[in-house]
Amino acid sequence: MASVSDSGLFLPTCAAELGARGWSEVDVLFVSPDPYIDHPSFGVPVLGRYLEALGYRVGILSQPEWNDPESFTVLGRPRLWCGVTGGAVDSILANYTVNRKKRREDAYGPGGRAARRPNRATVVYSNVLRKVFPLLPIVLGGVEAGTRRFAHFDWWDGEIRRSVLLDSRCELVVWGEGEAVAAHISELLASGRKRLWGIPGTAIQVKRSQLNEALEAASAYMRIEGFPFEGVAFDLAPFPDQERRVVFLPGYEELREGPREKLLEAALTIERETRGPVGAVLVQGHGDRVVVSYPRARYLGTEELDSVSELPFTRGQHPSLEHVPALDAIRTSIITHRGCPGGCTFCAISIHHGQTIRSRSVDSVLREAERITRASFFRGTISDLGGPTANLYGTGCRDPEIEARCRRPSCLWPRICSNFRLSPEPFRRLLAEVRGLESVRHAFVASGLRHDVLLLTPELLRDLVRHHTSGRMK
Repeated sequence: MASVSDSGLFLPTCAAELGARGWSEVDVLFVSPDPYIDHPSFGVPVLGRYLEALGYRVGILSQPEWNDPESFTVLGRPRLWCGVTGGAVDSILANYTVNRKKRREDAYGPGGRAARRPNRATVVYSNVLRKVFPLLPIVLGGVEAGTRRFAHFDWWDGEIRRSVLLDSRCELVVWGEGEAVAAHISELLASGRKRLWGIPGTAIQVKRSQLNEALEAASAYMRIEGFPFEGVAFDLAPFPDQERRVVFLPGYEELREGPREKLLEAALTIERETRGPVGAVLVQGHGDRVVVSYPRARYLGTEELDSVSELPFTRGQHPSLEHVPALDAIRTSIITHRGCPGGCTFCAISIHHGQTIRSRSVDSVLREAERITRASFFRGTISDLGGPTANLYGTGCRDPEIEARCRRPSCLWPRICSNFRLSPEPFRRLLAEVRGLESVRHAFVASGLRHDVLLLTPELLRDLVRHHTSGRMK
């Protein structure tokens, strides 16, 4: 993926910045309750830079005034579609503590102030956009939307809420990683496609009478049991020759009125079918509507992850913003891999990024580290080398086909799977290479560590304690 020529520029956020690039409009507009920090740790800037590198004109609206529809129109109507996210942190969690106390501070707010985002930001933003841009395709993404694409228990209301697809009135929800899906959506709409059905990694809502048509639409991407269409082996499907099943979940009304066991049954089914690279098409009724969630889109491989991480991020906040506290912790951090096989019940990483670990190359991480050392803000310390679980870099299942069929909730508990390739050497090599860079005084690992696995790799544990643990952690 080629870098853009005007690297170092932020993506447009207002009409003046749009004009500075010589653009009359954007192709894709992203709306987020987070401040615009141009860093690979934030989903919207990653998608924006990814689409920009593919030649699309992308704009970003960060923390618009949700009570003022005009604030959503400062970049005009996008040519293709609008993407909406709930932010890096669930919007209600960002506003309230678990005891339902209003937060006074928000690390993702300019000046550290709270109350800059609405509760259920994806629903609020989407409905405003539906009013100001009639008929424009609206796509929801991120953890807040992806985990709510089915009927779910809502902590704030204390009851079962229906799918975010219905409440937001959007075209579809992208769940899981979004780069390849966002590019495909842009390609389809640019070619004149009107209906975005069947795309892996998405969920839609249709009339009950349209269910067979919605299932048939997926035949262009994958084979579905009971729908023996030839179709094409499309790039988004990770294993196009493997048949997918259609699984019907308990409906919204059944969950709302039935026993708690129905909700547990639905939750376990969703987790089982979305954790790995291959799963079922999931269907759930909502009155006269039906939610259809297609299987996971293919993962980005090592070369693609390298390309995404090396896009021309400024690693700074937009100059119009007050200081954003969250930037301090991640500005000189480096993401080394995606995915986590831990299967922890309190975590959404394996649902969002998947259970399959995909690691960047050592050369790519070194190039990123060297670019950071040349930045004016660098003071000699790489704040973090890691990912969802730092010491799982370079590990994973020995056989992709076995992994595709596996439905085990965790590769590591209650014991490490015999097919899991556990070796500390890839991460040890990476750490040694980065700390060996001339300008790097410290290269810390601040991401989570899987301690039970770490105890099985004493050499890596020794390296981490000696060279990569910050003074506060020591």
